[in-house]
Amino acid sequence: MAKQVIFQKVREAERDTVFNEYNHRAGEVLNATVKRLEPMDVIFDLGKAEARMPKREQSRLEQFAVGERVRVVLLRVDRAAKGPQVIVSRAAPALVQNLFQSEVPRSTTEPSPSAPSPAKPASAPRSPSCRAIRTSTPSAPASA
Repeated sequence: MAKQVIFQKVREAERDTVFNEYNHRAGEVLNATVKRLEPMDVIFDLGKAEARMPKREQSRLEQFAVGERVRVVLLRVDRAAKGPQVIVSRAAPALVQNLFQSEVPRSTTEPSPSAPSPAKPASAPRSPSCRAIRTSTPSAPASA
């Protein structure tokens, strides 16, 4: 009897760990491996947990094979009697947006936030020595 209680507590702790790990990550893109195909759902292996992708969250144009690696967006984590249900999607707009941000290079016409910005002209007057150097260059070539 005590052995069953211990195993039950361990299973509950594992469920809580999975829920706490994935609950705050809603909207995040994850790498997943197709574990099995069911009539209405695709079951993915996320490493530490399994995720379910219902039919409504699947793209109509995609078909999956067992063992295939795909990127999915985490929609939500539901508490269920059997344990936490991690729900993922391939049809959510957040997936497309995130994939574009990570895969498509930035346009060269738009400055990237990490690129240094071009120097802006200073509004303060320059020192006299700088002005003297700039104006001291001859405007016409010297004749010999």
